[in-house]
Amino acid sequence: MQMKKYNGVKLNEEDYEIINSLGEKVGEIPHKNYKLPITYGCEYGFHSTNHNIDILAVFDKKLNRFPTEILNLKNIEVLDLSGNELGTLPREITKLRSLKTLILGNDKLTKIPESISELKNLEYLVLEINSIESLPDSISELKKLKNLYLGGNELIELPDSLWNLNELRVLDLNTNPIKELSEKIKNLEKLTSLNITLTEIEKLPMNIKYLDKLGVLCIDFNPPYLFK
Repeated sequence: MQMKKYNGVKLNEEDYEIINSLGEKVGEIPHKNYKLPITYGCEYGFHSTNHNIDILAVFDKKLNRFPTEILNLKNIEVLDLSGNELGTLPREITKLRSLKTLILGNDKLTKIPESISELKNLEYLVLEINSIESLPDSISELKKLKNLYLGGNELIELPDSLWNLNELRVLDLNTNPIKELSEKIKNLEKLTSLNITLTEIEKLPMNIKYLDKLGVLCIDFNPPYLFK
């Protein structure tokens, strides 16, 4: 396999062409020795293992669409495109089958494609500070999802399928016009943190008492009768 150097790092020819093309749009992308695992975000740059790009963080670059080059990074596990102006996600995001962490905060997104369900290895999904009004029913197919950040959107209700995310540990719903939580929340047996601050939830579901591992519950600035 032919190798080329980008920013002093040897990459396979295909990944080199991808990062070089992206670099022409946003400027030079530095190589970083990230401390793994990535838990929320990472420094601007990329990382490679065995000459394959596996971490890419290109945020706050005013990208007005999802860079199609990235769809050909077969080994990418962490992708951070937050703080851009993507607007939509391509259905072809399904090509990123190795993806474990996807960070798309503050990207002017209005909806999430049903096809996101095909990212079977996804464990960490950040969609906060967008304009998302609903989630696809297919989200339940993300069987490995452990952290879901949805704060700062326009969600009024959640799909029933969300309560089938049995591996979920963190669910952040803050600053959404959500009015209620389903009694099916009891299915999230591994949930340790729930944030419903600044929502329109008037009362907690009775079945929340069955969440034995729930250690963090944020309910600040909700309707006052929640606290009676």
